[in-house]
Parts: sequence; structure tokens; C-alpha cells
Amino acid sequence: MTEKVSLTSGSIALNVEERAGVARTLAPVTAGVPFPEGALVDGANVRLIDENGGEQSLQTEALGRWRDGSIKWLLVDFQTDVKANANRTWALQFGGDVQPVAPPERIEIAQGEEVVVVDTGTLRFEVPRQGRRLIRSISRLESGAWQSVSREGARCRIWTPQLIVGKVRLHQDLEYFTEVRDAQVLTTGPLHAVILVEGTHR
Repeated sequence: MTEKVSLTSGSIALNVEERAGVARTLAPVTAGVPFPEGALVDGANVRLIDENGGEQSLQTEALGRWRDGSIKWLLVDFQTDVKANANRTWALQFGGDVQPVAPPERIEIAQGEEVVVVDTGTLRFEVPRQGRRLIRSISRLESGAWQSVSREGARCRIWTPQLIVGKVRLHQDLEYFTEVRDAQVLTTGPLHAVILVEGTHR
């Protein structure tokens, strides 16, 4: 069996712009990157380099492929710091001999019959597959031990404009309770995971 490798190498500029006027720390970034036919076969053969030459850990997923099997669209996830109203430019390098750095921490997901447990390394929470709680419990890692933050789960609370009397704006406080019918893990990875929760708020 012949292993397919990328025949070309190169670099694609990824620009991150902060427009809300808020400094960001480890802000998640997701981008879809197109590749020409034959340029990239394996999404593992890419790495992300910052303006100073430092490498940033990332997660990739091939979303579409050309007829020859090479990647047409690559989904890229990473985290970055960026100052308010500032820009940062990253170089996405690719090639057959390119190997990315491993993330220092990774999201771990354990799937049980009744619950999905998500562990980020500093935060752990349980998503029930059925029931009246969107999140069943939340714990935080402190001094090497997991400490409970919430055992009551999470509820949805919505504030809606009600009326304005003079210069005073009054709001209507509406509290919604969750009815989860099913929870399924759609995507797993070291930096980005997706859990689809189906149900209702009432």
C-alpha cells in the first residue's frame, strides 16, 4: 500500500481582528481554510506560527476533499490573545514534513449511558442525556483536587424589556426550565468539542 503525502508546501496568512474593543485572553478562533487540489492530503501536516515565530497548538478537521482525495476545506481551531481593537496575523504552514506541536492541555470527553462528562483540565461538567437539567454538575480543579461549584445543575434565565417609566427601565425576569430529550457528542478534539443537546425550555 502506498501512503499518500502532500506534494507541496506553503504558508497561508490568517488574520485575527478584535472589533469589540475588549482585550481577549485565550479567545477561541475557528476558521475554514481552502486549499488547491493536491496541496494537502492530511490535516495533521499543518502548524500555526505567530508573528514572533512561536508555534501555537491547533486542531484541524477536513470538511471537504477534492476528487484526488486531497483536502479542499480545512477547519482550523486555536486560541489566541489579542489586544482591544488590534490585529494579529498567523502563518498556517503546511507540507508533508510539517508536524504540529501538541496542546499543553486537551478536552477529554467520557460518554456514559446517562451522562456525558466534559473535562477541560481545569473545569469538569456533566451533561445528562435526559432529564430536567441542562448541566447536572460543575466542578473546578483547585490545588490538585476537584471542588464542586454547582450540584444543582444549570437553569436558563432570560431578562426581557418590559416597559419604561420616566428614565427607569423595568425588566421582566423569566425563568425557563430545561427538559433534555437527548445529548450526543458530534465533535471531539483537544481544543474544540461539540455536544448536541435536544429538548425544550419552558
